[in-house]
Amino acid sequence: MFRLNPDRFAARYGPEWLAAATWYRENSPAVPDDPDLVLRHLDHPAVAQKIEAEFAADTRRRAAMFEALSYGSASFLLTTPGPSLSGVLLDALGTPRQRAWFRELVSTTRCRTFFAVTEPGRGSDAAHLDTTLRDGRLTGEKVLFGNGAVAPVGTVLARTGDGPLDLVAVLMTPELIESGAVRRRVLPMFALPGAQLSELRVDGLRVPPEAVLGSHLKATERGMMGMLKTFHRFRPGVAAMALGHAQALVDYVRDHVGAARPELDRFDQMLERSRELNAAAAREVDEEPLRGALVSLAKQRATAAAEEVAAVLARELPVAALVDHPWLARSLTDVVAYEFMEGTTPIQLANVHAGYLRREVPV
Repeated sequence: MFRLNPDRFAARYGPEWLAAATWYRENSPAVPDDPDLVLRHLDHPAVAQKIEAEFAADTRRRAAMFEALSYGSASFLLTTPGPSLSGVLLDALGTPRQRAWFRELVSTTRCRTFFAVTEPGRGSDAAHLDTTLRDGRLTGEKVLFGNGAVAPVGTVLARTGDGPLDLVAVLMTPELIESGAVRRRVLPMFALPGAQLSELRVDGLRVPPEAVLGSHLKATERGMMGMLKTFHRFRPGVAAMALGHAQALVDYVRDHVGAARPELDRFDQMLERSRELNAAAAREVDEEPLRGALVSLAKQRATAAAEEVAAVLARELPVAALVDHPWLARSLTDVVAYEFMEGTTPIQLANVHAGYLRREVPV
């Protein structure tokens, strides 16, 4: 009953990701109780396809892939191995050797990765982190980042001093993670449990110079500017996940419940407008990685659109539909997570306002 309509999927997204999205949808009911299910199916063609495509993708292609797979199951997508944000960060700051090592590890072992920015006392304010890398030792605490306790490799943002250029990224290799100076745990989750939001504490971890990203670059290239490029390039992917998730809800209700039909047509139009905006933002950030205002607008609009779809459907659908369709009930709940991925609405709107003042956003 919860399976996707292959003809509808192919008409909207094309055939490339149909098999993978179908597999995602079929496995999605198990994710809340078994978020590590994918680790028992690493030989499935969809796993290798996603990893290879993600490494090769520019921002727009990554967003298109994430929307198609999120249409299958956003929660299962978040459990699936791939370079994710760390891959984008290494593209911006890594040496050829670091990038090759990372790609080889992720591709051959088909492992998950993490990207740790958020802190208990600082949130995601990368300019004022408490985590430090001083005298070659990493100390600090990170929280609320995906797969942080289950991935064998990832990246951690830290400060080397108090200046605006003193922001660095550390490549956390399996050896560093298992050194004894790192403690990790998965946090309880209400929505999108496949993300396995985590907490990580590091106490005086000795970091070798080759694990620090961007040492070969100018300070202005490896500091906040490098991080902004990473956030800007990945944000359309998060917007795309929200859009794919919302579109899946609309199509599921259309195919299996048959209620709220006038609203469904309106949702299709709203999601298509947001999809076009996100594609335009992705194109712009590939050309100008530091122009993030349109990307922030696209992420905010995609999140708002997904939340409107979920709120209206939850209000308009009969209770029996949620009882008879547990996939639908679970998916309506999961939508609330996108607000907190890659920046909340106030952060995005502040970026849009700053971009408007710089004349980056058309009236």
